[in-house]
Amino acid sequence: ECIWAHRRVNAGLLDDVDIVHSAGWTWMTPVLLYAARRRGIPIVRELTTPGDPGGGSLGGRLIGWTNRLADQIVAISPALAGQARNVVRSGTPVWCRPNGVDTKKFRPPTAPDRDRCRQMAKEHLPALRENDVLVLQVGRIRALKNQRFLADCVAGLPERFRLLVVGPSYGAGDPYAEALRTRLAQPDLSNRAAFVDCNVDDVYCYIK
Repeated sequence: ECIWAHRRVNAGLLDDVDIVHSAGWTWMTPVLLYAARRRGIPIVRELTTPGDPGGGSLGGRLIGWTNRLADQIVAISPALAGQARNVVRSGTPVWCRPNGVDTKKFRPPTAPDRDRCRQMAKEHLPALRENDVLVLQVGRIRALKNQRFLADCVAGLPERFRLLVVGPSYGAGDPYAEALRTRLAQPDLSNRAAFVDCNVDDVYCYIK
C-alpha cells in the first residue's frame, strides 16, 4: 500500500488538489498525508473510531504521527476530541462535530416497514421464514472487519439463524471477497447466507 501510494503521488495524484480530507487509516494514509504536507496542501483528519487518535503500540504511534500532520482535526465524539488534543501539534484546532442520526430513517420499524423490509431480505435469502433470526453485517468487505469469522459464528448457530452480508468489496478478483463467497457457499451456510456486494443507498431498510 505504501509503495502504491508513493507511486500515485509521483504520478500526480495530488496535483491540483486544494484540500485533503482523511477519515480512517490504512498504510497509505501517512504516505499521502506526508506528501500533502510537503506540498502545503491543507489536511483535515476525521476521527471516528477509538483507535483513531493513536496509542502506545508501533501502529498507534504511527497513527498519532499521522494526526500531527493535520491542520484541522474533526472528531465525532467528545471522548475522541479529548484524546486527539493529547496527540496533535500544539495549536491544531480540534472540532467535535455533531454525529446526528436521521431518526425519520433510523427508527423502530412499523409492522408495514417490517413486512416490506423482510420481503426485500427474502430476495437474497429465499428460504427466510417469518420467525427466523436475521443476522446482518453492513460495511466494506475487508479482512479488518472479519466477515468470515462472523460467517463461522452463524454456521455454529441453529438453522433458523440466517446471515446477510451487505457492502462493497474492492472489486472483481478481490481475494478476501472471493474467500467470503466460498465460505458462504459451503453446505453449512449455502441455504441460509447471502452476500450483497455493492454500495447500498438504503442501508436503513436492511437494518429495519
